[in-house]
Amino acid sequence: MVVVDVGEFGEEGFDPKRWINAALESRHPQDPLDRYLSDLEENLRTSADKIADALDRESADALRRVPLACRDVLRLRDDALSLRSLVSSILLALSKVISLPLPSTLSSSLHHAYFSHNSLCIYYFMKLDNFSLDLATSIQQILIEYNDVV
Repeated sequence: MVVVDVGEFGEEGFDPKRWINAALESRHPQDPLDRYLSDLEENLRTSADKIADALDRESADALRRVPLACRDVLRLRDDALSLRSLVSSILLALSKVISLPLPSTLSSSLHHAYFSHNSLCIYYFMKLDNFSLDLATSIQQILIEYNDVV
């Protein structure tokens, strides 16, 4: 029985002549050459068939996953658009809240905490993917104007 290592076939610079010569040199001298070559050929065919079957299965599995991946991509796109809309509405509401005047009795430490909290909110909204830089700039301008007023 001839054992075939098909891993060598995938290596860079594989030389089939050298592989065949090495296989012939490794045979036992008492084994008939015809039988040895026949076993070697049979093992190579069996290995090739197994590889082809595995490739067919993997290809079929990959093709079955493509529609699922497309649906996932479309769902993620819709989720991203919904998130963008939600962030825009939150920022609009936040800009309305920021534009409201603070009571004059608010101490400076409370004012600082209020302003820092709003700045932190803006910072995290800016971190969101595909967030509009113009919108972020306008919100920062609102915060700066608010700080100048108070």
